[in-house]
Amino acid sequence: MSQDLELQISALHKSQWVNLSGLVDCATKRLSKPTCHSIQLLRWGSYNTVYKLVFADGSEIAASVSVHVDEDFNPQAKLSEIATMQYVRASGSYPGIIVPQVHAWDVTFSNLTGAPYVLMDVVHGRKLERLTDKKNNLHGLDVMSEVQQLVVTKTLAVLQSTLSAPVPFDKIGSITLDDKGCFLLGPLFTITPKNLGGPYKSLVDLWRARLQHGILHALKEWSRLETDELFKPSQNPNAPLRIFLNSSNFSPHSYPTSSLRLLTSPWSYTIPTSHSAT
Repeated sequence: MSQDLELQISALHKSQWVNLSGLVDCATKRLSKPTCHSIQLLRWGSYNTVYKLVFADGSEIAASVSVHVDEDFNPQAKLSEIATMQYVRASGSYPGIIVPQVHAWDVTFSNLTGAPYVLMDVVHGRKLERLTDKKNNLHGLDVMSEVQQLVVTKTLAVLQSTLSAPVPFDKIGSITLDDKGCFLLGPLFTITPKNLGGPYKSLVDLWRARLQHGILHALKEWSRLETDELFKPSQNPNAPLRIFLNSSNFSPHSYPTSSLRLLTSPWSYTIPTSHSAT
């Protein structure tokens, strides 16, 4: 590795446990690339940090590296994310949606990078948020003419319409790849290690499972309370305890609150009270 490349790496933003020299080695070997000439930061976010690697033959690769520690990372969710990208790209059902080709990945923490990574094509473009007109203090769409704004708006509408089209799957879950490289639906994965079960045959089955999960979670928290007095004493000590669940408690990407004091909603379920938390 050249001294110039080492200097570039030393100046880059990264997670403490990530080895960017190892990332360069992984990309070079796995993609059979010549020497890497440069590496630069493209973007960092809540889940990944993305770097652009440029090689001696002029080719470039985007390397997405997870920012999560091992305990907070879900390898199944990352594999599903990769499979979804491949499905959108290969299915032909989503024309006009540019999805980078994924070339290689590793979802373990035992590789030379020290973290899960995905190697894919670099997609070039301009971000609307970076369009500025300092003279008139304008940003984003406001910099464009009405004709340009209309073009952008129509393009976004077409993309949204395309993504909303029916899919050929008859269940609700996350897209995965089997051993033969065929796309199928597996359980609903989240970016956290807590998966949501499934695949489900219908929305009714999904919401029923989320409801059961919410009630069990609430009862578990109830059993941990140091006092059996959950709310202000009722005038009637024998009155049943009513638990109210908000629709957000059933969302595939949210979880119930950590106590029984859940938000009021049209759904309510009555649990007979006793004067013991266990």
